[in-house]
Amino acid sequence: MVVVRNCSPLLESPLVVVLIMYYEHISLRRTMKKLVLLATAAAVLVSVPAVGSAANIKSILNRSQTVTYQGVKLPEGVAVYQNNPKALFAGDAKKDVKSVLVEAGATSADVYTLNIKNENEMHYAVYANVVLGKQLSSRMSETKHVNTDPSALGALAAAINKGDSPVLGTFTVVKPLVKQGNAYEGTLKYKSVANNNSYNEILHINLSEDKYTGPNARFIAIDEANDAAVFPKVKGLLNAKK
Repeated sequence: MVVVRNCSPLLESPLVVVLIMYYEHISLRRTMKKLVLLATAAAVLVSVPAVGSAANIKSILNRSQTVTYQGVKLPEGVAVYQNNPKALFAGDAKKDVKSVLVEAGATSADVYTLNIKNENEMHYAVYANVVLGKQLSSRMSETKHVNTDPSALGALAAAINKGDSPVLGTFTVVKPLVKQGNAYEGTLKYKSVANNNSYNEILHINLSEDKYTGPNARFIAIDEANDAAVFPKVKGLLNAKK
C-alpha cells in the first residue's frame, strides 16, 4: 500500500523555494523579452507610416504658406500682410500710403506690405489696390493733355506720362503708361535724398476701369536696388482679376 504524505513541508524547504523563485525569474525574463521584441516590432511598423504622415504634414504646411490674392497664386516665398506702410509715391513717405490716398479723394485703398524671400535674402515692397473714384482721378489728371484715348483712363495715363500728376508728386517716367488690353501699365521712378544718402524707389502702375467703381489703380513700389529681383515675382498683382 502506498502511503501519501503531506508534501507541504517539502515545498516550503529553502532549496525548493529558491528553485521556484529561479524558474519564475527565468519565465518572467522570457516574457519580458517577448514583450520588448513585440514593442520594438510595433514601433518599427508604426514608424513607417509616420514618415509618410510627417511628409504629408509638411506638405500641408507648405500649402498653407502659399499666398493667393484675388485669384493670383503668388510664388513660393512671397507673403502679403495688410498694414500701413509708407512709400515715396504717396506724400513723399511722410504718412502711410492709405492715409495719403484717402485724404486725396480715393474711394478706398487696400494697402499691403509684400515680403519676398529671394534665396537667403528678404526683400520688401508696398502694394496698393485703389479705387480712385472721380475726385482723385480728376485730381491726378488736372491738366488736359492730347491723347488718342479720350476716356478718363486715357487722360490719366497722358497726364502721368507728361509728369503732370500732382497727387503722385515728383517723379521720372521710366516706362510710359501704354494700353495693354483694357488697362494702362507703366513705370515711374522716385528719388529721395536725406543726410547725403539717396534712396530710389520704382513704382509700377496699372490703371483700369471698373463698370461699378470707375477708375482703379494698382501700385507696386520697390527699392530700385531690388526691383529686378523682386518685381518678376509679384507683377501678377498688377492685373489680378477682381
